[in-house]
This record gives sequence, structure tokens and C-alpha cells, in this order.
Amino acid sequence: MGSATAYFLAKYMPSMAPRVLVVERDKTYIRSSTTRSAASIRHQFSLPENITMSQFGTHFLSDAPHALARSDEDPIDICFRETGYLFLSSPAGLPTLEENHAVQLKHGCSNITMLDAGGLKKSFPWLSTEGLAGGTYGTSGEGSFDAESLLHAIKNKAISMGVRYVSDEVVDLVMDPPVAASDKEAALAALLPSWSQLSSHRRVTHVCLQTGGRVACGTVVNCAGGQAARIAAMAGLSLPVRARKRCIFVVDVAECPDGMSEGCPLTVLDQTSSAGRGVYFRKEGCGHNRFITGMSPLPDEDVDALQDDFDVPDGLFEECVWPALASRVPAFEALRCVSCWAGHYEMNLHDHNAVMGASPNVDSLLFCNGFSGHGLQHAPAAGRAIAELILCGRWVSIDLSLFAFDRLIEGRTKVLERNIV
Repeated sequence: MGSATAYFLAKYMPSMAPRVLVVERDKTYIRSSTTRSAASIRHQFSLPENITMSQFGTHFLSDAPHALARSDEDPIDICFRETGYLFLSSPAGLPTLEENHAVQLKHGCSNITMLDAGGLKKSFPWLSTEGLAGGTYGTSGEGSFDAESLLHAIKNKAISMGVRYVSDEVVDLVMDPPVAASDKEAALAALLPSWSQLSSHRRVTHVCLQTGGRVACGTVVNCAGGQAARIAAMAGLSLPVRARKRCIFVVDVAECPDGMSEGCPLTVLDQTSSAGRGVYFRKEGCGHNRFITGMSPLPDEDVDALQDDFDVPDGLFEECVWPALASRVPAFEALRCVSCWAGHYEMNLHDHNAVMGASPNVDSLLFCNGFSGHGLQHAPAAGRAIAELILCGRWVSIDLSLFAFDRLIEGRTKVLERNIV
């Protein structure tokens, strides 16, 4: 998010680039949500805003080899492969899937087709369709890419345009008028902002860094991922964004059926059934039989993750993921888990959607947080939108006012996305 915002600021107003500073806590990205993600993009959402952001994301990824290459570089390979997404549905979930598909078609997703159980079996013969009523399949525009290559390409391009990066950590914001330390602590402890937090107008004047530096600023963009609530609290505001752990497993299948190795989309099992439980899998790399897989935990099992908690729970794959895979794809009965890792979603606990733009009382602090698993695929569109907001004072390319901070204030309506992975 931070690098994408910086890139678009430099692209749209080159003279501003030297005044753009990206503060990175971990320059190695070892624990970055970007590098630990499943690195995939889809258009299959239920909210038009999410659909439109992904459509731009596909355009950005397609253009990236040339657009992000520096003048002295050959085209960059980010390994974008349009292998598609396949959402499977039981009879109970079919009406919702059909409604989502209608929204997708209305917003230009002619690449997404609706298949009944027979169509699924014909298109994906390696799939067991028992208990399925249908599915939606993205024939183009959706797929996977190399997250680390994309991250470094955007960062290096931004640096070549004059953007500055510093390896440090933001430990406080200097506010005018000041915010009491007790109010900052209370804001971090609370989940949602209250009217009392918005009672006085403030602005950010400086950013304080862990190494002792103090940087004067006109605008601060909060792109702190799972730690975004800490930055918000420095301004006296509560933000319902918390880090939630997600695990990914790399598996080798003993024998791939015909067509599965070459034509396997990222497949999301029927989430309304106990067998599916939101398990997904996709092909990984160019090997014949390697896949990655993961799952969404049940709500009562999804707890806040500590900042340094990247442990994969014992038994998660053997007891939950593998049985679901084998029940839907017989070839997965014989597989070997070769590696695994955990990363953090930046979950917006209010409604699992992004929080973007300014708060009502701190207009020099912009939010770009809470994408709840969609952050990487929406980073190009989000970065562009925030850059346009800074330069033009309004949403330009995509109207993202639906995701405004205002909706978080106690009692406001939630923005619900029904196609969650």
C-alpha cells in the first residue's frame, strides 16, 4: 500500500517525488503480509467498488513488466498467470452466488461464467461434484503472480522517480493540538471510534521515528497493515483493524489427473458446507504437481495475532485442510505437505472491508487499511486512489467513498462483502 501510493504520487506529480517518504519497519519483508500472501487476484466480489479495484489491478499487473521497469532495465517478470478463480457452491449457497454473479456482470465482468454441476464436471473432470449446485469461473483477468517481484518492482520504480525510503518505525505522531497519552492508550484499547474522539479538529505536524528522528509532514498515510490501529491511536482515534493469522501449505500431489496441472484455477470450496469451510487451493509455479492451499478459520477461532506470532498451529493441515481437499478432489488423497508458513491479514473487524480516506477531524491523516485479505490485489487501485485524494482532494478514478472512516463511528451502517475467502 505504501509503495503503491508513493509510486502514483511520483507518477502523477514528479516534482513531489523527493518530498514523499516511505517509512518501512522491515526492509527485508520477511514478515510482510505481501510476501506471505497467496498472491492472487480476482474480480469475483459482491461490492462494485471491490470489483472495480480488482479490474484495475489486473490492468496494472498486465502492464507491470514495462511500466515498472526502470529506463536501464529489461521488462520485469512478475509471473502473472491468468489461471482464473473458481467458486464452488452447495445448494444453500447458490442464491448468493447467483446474486454476486449478477452484480459482476453488471460491472463489466463478462469473463466470469456461471456453471451448473454438469458444467463443472465437464470443465474440471478432476473435481468431485457430489453435493454441488454450481460455481462461478473467471476465464480471464483472474489468477496469480509473484508478490515479492511485484513489491520490489514498485519500490524500485518509485525510488528511481525520486521517492525516499527509510528503514525505521513510527513510534508517535505529533498532533496540533496535542493528544494526551491517556487518550492515545484509550483509543488503542477501544475497537470503534467514538464521537468524543472527534470533538476537536487536529492535524499531524510531525512523525516521530524509533531511531530518534522527527519528520515534519503535511500529510500522513497510514499503510501499517495489521498494526494500523497503533498509528491511528497516536492521533487519538480508534481503528477496528487487527492482525489475524492465516496459514498457507505447499503440497505435492502424487499424481495429477489430466488437465489439473495445466488448467487448475484458484478453487474455493463450498463455504456453506462443513466439509468446505472456506478451504482453497491453486497451482503453484511451473511444476507438474505442486499446489498451495489454505483455509479461513471459523469466526470463533479467529483471534487477534501477536505482532511476532507466525507459528502454524499443529494439526491444522492434517485435521482440517487435507480432509476438505480430498473430499472435493480425489487426487488430493495422496499428497505430501512440503512446507508451510503463516502471515497476517489486516482484518477490519467492523465489516471486513477497507477503510480509506481522512477521518472527520484529522484531515492530514489518511487511512489505507483493513482490506481483510484483499490488500495485495487492491494495492494498485488503493495506492492510485489515495494519491489522487492527496493531489485533487477527492476520489477521481474510482469513487471509494463507501469505504470512508465515517462509517466506523458507533451505530453507522456496515459495508458488507459477501464473497470472502
